[in-house]
Amino acid sequence: MKTRFTFFILSFLFLTSTVISQVPQAERDALIALYNSTDGPNWTNSNNWNTATTVDIWYGVVVADGHVTKLQFWSNQLSGTIPPELGNLTNLDTLDFWENQLTGSIPPELGNLSNLKQLVLEENQLTGSIPPELGNLSSLTDLNLYENQFTGSIPTELSTITNLKNLYLNRNQLSGAIPPELGNLSELINLGLSKNQLSGAIPPELGNLSELTYLSLGENQLTGSIPQQLGNLSNLFYIDLNDNQLSGIIPSEIGNLLLLEHLWLFGNQFSGVIPAEIGNLTNLKFLFLEGNQLSGTIPPEIGNLENLEYLWLGINQLTGTIPNEIWNLTKLIDLQFFDNQLTGIIPLDILDLNLLKILYISNNQFTGLPDLSSLPELTWFTGIDYNHFTFEDIEPNVGITGIIYTPQYQIPGPDPITLVEGDELNITIPAGGSANVYQWFKDSVAIDGASTDNLVISNVTSADIGSYQLEITSPLVPDLILSSEVIIVDVLVGIKDESLNNAFIIYPIPMSDQLNIETKNLPVGEYTLSIVDLSGRIMMNELPIAIGIKINNSSLDYKVDVNALPAGIYMVIIQNKDNQFIQKVMKE
Repeated sequence: MKTRFTFFILSFLFLTSTVISQVPQAERDALIALYNSTDGPNWTNSNNWNTATTVDIWYGVVVADGHVTKLQFWSNQLSGTIPPELGNLTNLDTLDFWENQLTGSIPPELGNLSNLKQLVLEENQLTGSIPPELGNLSSLTDLNLYENQFTGSIPTELSTITNLKNLYLNRNQLSGAIPPELGNLSELINLGLSKNQLSGAIPPELGNLSELTYLSLGENQLTGSIPQQLGNLSNLFYIDLNDNQLSGIIPSEIGNLLLLEHLWLFGNQFSGVIPAEIGNLTNLKFLFLEGNQLSGTIPPEIGNLENLEYLWLGINQLTGTIPNEIWNLTKLIDLQFFDNQLTGIIPLDILDLNLLKILYISNNQFTGLPDLSSLPELTWFTGIDYNHFTFEDIEPNVGITGIIYTPQYQIPGPDPITLVEGDELNITIPAGGSANVYQWFKDSVAIDGASTDNLVISNVTSADIGSYQLEITSPLVPDLILSSEVIIVDVLVGIKDESLNNAFIIYPIPMSDQLNIETKNLPVGEYTLSIVDLSGRIMMNELPIAIGIKINNSSLDYKVDVNALPAGIYMVIIQNKDNQFIQKVMKE
């Protein structure tokens, strides 16, 4: 009986030892090193770890064919460093430490994991450089080092991982140039390098990545232009190059990316026109060109982007009117044209954009706006300030949630006005609205009784010389004061304008290069011809024509070369000691 019991005990111990040793001791030791190095007792889940049980029931460990093949610890509160002993897990195909608090550097021993397919260290606090030994991971398909604190350059050795499909190095502190050798990764589908400190040009070799669907290079310090070769990436659906220092034109080859849904180019120094070929990208949902130096007009071909939801063209130098084709984009959610030089009106067609939540058209030269209150989703933000909208435009829109309408640019007024004493001053400033309150000012002082859009002063004198301006308010539009441009009024005193009595005829008006003066009914005598500006200064430097003219009983046809005269308003004066004749002219 004793012998049989002893045999049973020995058999049990042998079987238990065999089960516990289901992986090589070196692999078990590597796991224990991980536990000790990353504060295992305080993991979120450490079930069965560092016990006499078999490692296949330890949380996050997968065993196959007697070897550890996977370590998966997603958001499990691992803190500390990655132990170099993990390099002994030579059958490992997955190492996933996503969203923990790991610190220190990547041990170069991980380069020994020749069977590794997935290395995920995303969202930790790892530092140091990326070890070039990772280039030895010939089986690797996924390398994800997103959101750590890695420094130094991108190792060119990564370009030897020919099976790599996904490379995410975003949100680190990597510097230096993008290795052109990355263009050798023919299987690459996703390349994320954004939010680093990378510099230099975008390598044209990236245009060789024919399988690429995702290219993220934004928020670096890249310079130079967009390589035309990127137009070869026919499978691309996402590209971001935003917030770099890229310049030059946007290449027309961008229109070859027919699967593209995201085009993020904002925050660079691109110049030239928006290429019409962008209109080929009918799958595009996001078009972000804001914050560049683009000029010219908005191409009507953008109206072909039937799936577009976000259109950002703000902070450029665009001119002209908004093409009517834009209003065909009925899926638009966010439309931004702010800080350009666009003109014209916003037409009623905008009311077809029933999904619109954001309209940002501030700081342009728009002059007309329809009632937008019927757009059901326009409740997030509406910026229409710094345009030439009047109360007529703003009154029906004042109740829109999130609207900003103040201030507006000044209402254009007439050019400087020069009158002769005794003339009538008559100025009208049109400003639409149903409840407007008007007040005219002279030299910033309110004029009593001047409370319409029309200012009339009969029989002007020198006391009426000054700067005039109209201010308009409305009880229907709180906090907005519309004002006209300042209007300069000058009165020439002691001059009687008798030019209409056919004393002389001046043409053409406005003048450009030559002024013709014909005298017909001047009394016989000697006269002086002068051209003066509105301050009374004789334009001697520009035109040496303080000329004495002797008039007999015949008429005189006199031609004056005015090419050197600056553009502006002038007075032509013909006078002698007894008579003075004056005519106001304008030079283009």
